[in-house]
Amino acid sequence: MKRALTVIFLSLLASQLLAQKSSIEANSREDLLAKLGVPTVYVLPQFEECHIYYKDGSMVRSILNVCAFDNSVRFINGKDTLKLRSIDNVDCILSEQRKFVNRGGAVLEVLREGADYVLAERKRLKISEPKQDSGYGAVPASSSAKTAANDDYSIHESHSYGFLVSVGYSVSYDYYLVSPDSEPIRSRKSSFIKAFPKLKEGINSVVKSRKIDFDKKEDVVWLYDYCLSVL
Repeated sequence: MKRALTVIFLSLLASQLLAQKSSIEANSREDLLAKLGVPTVYVLPQFEECHIYYKDGSMVRSILNVCAFDNSVRFINGKDTLKLRSIDNVDCILSEQRKFVNRGGAVLEVLREGADYVLAERKRLKISEPKQDSGYGAVPASSSAKTAANDDYSIHESHSYGFLVSVGYSVSYDYYLVSPDSEPIRSRKSSFIKAFPKLKEGINSVVKSRKIDFDKKEDVVWLYDYCLSVL
């Protein structure tokens, strides 16, 4: 019985974490990012000790994570969670099992690596404008809740939401082909052909036959692996 309950609990937890759209109720001055929780707000399931490799060849270790809300790198400093300010000087970040690269002003997780282009993913968290709960007072006109979707949202800032509001949020993923010396290019048939020009005919064929969806992880990973396998 205990085992069955454990399985049910884990299944419900997995379903909750995989939800792409949902909403939460927030009270006045409540920290939305903290309330949403690390698995939703960040890329790694928890803050981990990582190696940060800088473009000048130096390296430092830090307990950090990548924030999906503003694509910032945030690290633990005592009891505080702070943004890494020198992100423009970062080349890549390695956790125990995952790798991130900083290209074109974006921190992207490497899914596959080979040839001249790597396949990378960006997790995005979007927070919508709060809606007033009819049973509570109105949101003040001066409330910063209306700016909650801006990239300058800080995990430590206090925001006035009135008394109680419903805040919608969504999690999505973008996929990119990334080379060492150019801007990341969004995953599309044209970008795969640009990355693998000798495979143009084959890419056209498999994209059509398999009905590749360039916004689905399993599809873009399959196509990338196909391209490497026939080079």
